[in-house]
Amino acid sequence: MKCLLGIFLIGAACSSWAQVPVFRNPLDTPVQLSSNFGEVRTDHFHTGYDYRTNGKRGLPVYAAADGYVSRIKVSATGYGKVVYLIHPGNFMTVYAHLDSFNSALGAYVRAEQYRRQSFEIELFPEPNRFYVRQGQTIGYSGNSGSSSGPHLHFEIRDASGESFPLNPYPFLPVPDTVTPVLSKLILYPQRQGCAQAKSTPVPLRKRHGNWQTIPDSVVSNDPVIGLGIQVKDFFNGMQADQGIYRLTAEMDDRVVFELRFDRLVFGNGRYVNAHIDYAAFSNDGQVIHKLYREPGDHNTIYTQLVDDGYLDLGDQQWHRVVVRAADAAGNEAVLAFHLRYSGTSSPAAENNSCLRHDAPFSYNDDSLRILIPSGAVYRNSIFRTVKQPRRSAFSAYYQIGLAEVPLHREMDIAILPSRILPTQWEKMVIVRLNNGQKRALPTQKQDQWLKASSRSFGTFVILADTSAPRIVPLNVRPYQRLTGRYIHLEGIDDLTGISSYAAYLNDEWILMEYDPKIDRFTVVIDQMLPEGPHRLRVQVADAVGNQTIYELAFLK
Repeated sequence: MKCLLGIFLIGAACSSWAQVPVFRNPLDTPVQLSSNFGEVRTDHFHTGYDYRTNGKRGLPVYAAADGYVSRIKVSATGYGKVVYLIHPGNFMTVYAHLDSFNSALGAYVRAEQYRRQSFEIELFPEPNRFYVRQGQTIGYSGNSGSSSGPHLHFEIRDASGESFPLNPYPFLPVPDTVTPVLSKLILYPQRQGCAQAKSTPVPLRKRHGNWQTIPDSVVSNDPVIGLGIQVKDFFNGMQADQGIYRLTAEMDDRVVFELRFDRLVFGNGRYVNAHIDYAAFSNDGQVIHKLYREPGDHNTIYTQLVDDGYLDLGDQQWHRVVVRAADAAGNEAVLAFHLRYSGTSSPAAENNSCLRHDAPFSYNDDSLRILIPSGAVYRNSIFRTVKQPRRSAFSAYYQIGLAEVPLHREMDIAILPSRILPTQWEKMVIVRLNNGQKRALPTQKQDQWLKASSRSFGTFVILADTSAPRIVPLNVRPYQRLTGRYIHLEGIDDLTGISSYAAYLNDEWILMEYDPKIDRFTVVIDQMLPEGPHRLRVQVADAVGNQTIYELAFLK
């Protein structure tokens, strides 16, 4: 491993690369990736490779290098069933969304689940307990946790202190001779206050292998702007957009902006909302990378900045601007054009209340209180609230803030109910409404006010959850003979969500898995269970204490 790869470990000593393991792919199938490192996701950048499994579960997953199991976790959300390995040189690999573990790890996890009587569990075995060799099976691919389909999520991390995800490409390169594709340039006006002018899209074309703006020269109606670029990139023979590795912007032969996706910091993941055009992404899924840094963006992906990447065109002269987009294989798309300021600024949006990125903000009236901490937004933004009375709810609908403005830190909300029914007081929660969906927030009650925190602006209301979860058997009816090993049940809660669950077979606790994305509980019946009648009891409660006890008598 050449020392040149040390750029992927910021601050790592060159000598440490003598200990870099030679990694292998964790699957034996031909490499097909559905997601790449640094790809934009909701509220984070993707931290590894997603290997396609062609819709299948149960493919053997192999250790990428010699090492030992340092951590195992089972969760209904997140990475689901996941294994972490530590390798020589302080590297870590991660294998997530597994369907199951190998026999040794599976027996260890199952024993701890029964000891703690919990499906969800996190374990940290001693380093010498589960040593693995490169190519040894550690589990089987699946769709567990917050996964949208069967695949293997794989990461390589620097584990020398905290664990930092590293771009896997230098260790496990993928054939790539495809040049990134540019589709749109955006000019973002930069104003000192909260009122901002609208952005200006500039169409692009490719002629004779070079990217150009339409027209060739661009005139800005603002003296200071930031650029944005829409770009896609693909690996050979793969149809999915794999994101981008490096972006640079130059003005008059001087680099004013550069970012590289070499290494990510988990705690900085939410800064993705500052880097992209959040409104374009949340409204229709467009990924537009800003080629400048917002005032409240403290991510570490930026490797070179002059004036945070903003372009000062106040002299009204023509300036040569070059934008470069490159993938990790070195394929590069180049856009060159000339840019100047027209001398006449575009009109700004109406300025209501101003929410500053570097100061706290509060709002109070007779039924609504809001506290937004400093650092919650990435730039100064307009703030407004709208109250819409609703007789069917326990409060008005409150539209708080602008949906196109992302929040980095939680805001605190307190709402005074418009009416209180003593029988429903304990069941009342603050709910965020979004595109017809209801998301109940963890809610506290104090002096007749309901309080909650939210990391998104939107519409909020008080509702009461008085319905218990519903349990419906899917593959066996009461008093029916069970022919397989699994009992599947559907578990649905209409508002606050299932927060606790347990199953008992003949009054003894039994492991029951939960997959909330499909509202599914699964009980695995031991093959050694005696023939005859048996009784399964399932207890499920939601976040406000509504409980359902479902009993199923069956034969084996």
